[in-house]
Formats: sequence, structure tokens, C-alpha cells
Amino acid sequence: MNKKYINPLLHPAKAGFTLIELLVVVLIIGILSAVALPQYQLSVEKSRLAEVYTVVHKIEQNLTMIELSDAKFASNEEAAEAWLEDVGLPLEEGGVSGLKYAASKHFCYNPSMFGLIIMPKPCTDIDTAEYVMGFMPKSATSERAFMCQGKSDFGKKLCKSLCGAEECSLPW
Repeated sequence: MNKKYINPLLHPAKAGFTLIELLVVVLIIGILSAVALPQYQLSVEKSRLAEVYTVVHKIEQNLTMIELSDAKFASNEEAAEAWLEDVGLPLEEGGVSGLKYAASKHFCYNPSMFGLIIMPKPCTDIDTAEYVMGFMPKSATSERAFMCQGKSDFGKKLCKSLCGAEECSLPW
């Protein structure tokens, strides 16, 4: 019983953490990351949606100009190109509506018969997208509206954080 107390500050070779202490720290970090990572991903996606607002605003300006000029289009393709004109995004073939669509780094803007279908990339199939958003411009029979439909768990959380439900329609 002649053990002497060894001060860890004076003898660093004897200092250190026990295995239990290290496991507790790893467990705490794991719990924090499990809680924080999904919230971080949701925040990043919501910040990307600021781009959608800007592009939809430009498209809405194009629609106003088309309406004021009383333009007539020979085909849906011509109308789609007029919608997406001057948006600043390249037009690509093969959108979900069969018409040309504008593509940015994160989103596809597909003109359709009822409005604009907005979905995250890849733009190949509307059924496999995590979420789909829509913009209906003002018409003679309806006010302009924004729609969000979550398809995956992440998409449902995103729509719920935007408008309070997994599927929603809001006035713009």
C-alpha cells in the first residue's frame, strides 16, 4: 500500500483518458451529428430555393410581356421558349412535359400546360424526384399560386417546412 499519487502534469506518460471517457465522447458526437445533419441538409436545400424564386419572377415578367404584346404562338414549343426567354439559363431538350426546359445547377424549370414544373436535378423523371414544385401564373380564372409536393421523406420535410404540409398550394 505504498502507492504514491503521480501528478499527471509532472509525468505526462502516465496521463490520458480512459476508454470509457473516449466512448462517451464518441457517443455524444454521434448523437449530435445524427440530429444536426438532417437539419443542415434541409437548410441547404431551402437556401437553394432562393434561386427558384428569382427564376420564377423572371418567367412571370416574361409572361406579362407576352400578355401585353398579345403574342400568338404556332406551337407549344414556341410558347415554352417564350416563357424561358431571357431567364439566363440554357434551354435543353426532353423535359418532363416533352418541351424544352431551362436547367440551372440544381433545378429544372419545365413549362407545362398549367404552369411551370420545378424539380431538383436530375430532370429525367417526375416520379423519382424527391419533391416537385409548381408555379401557376395568374389567369382569367385563377390567381397565381405556388405548389409543393414531397415525394420522399426529405421532400416531405422540405415542403412541410416551406408551407406547413407535405403537399400544399399557396398564393404567391
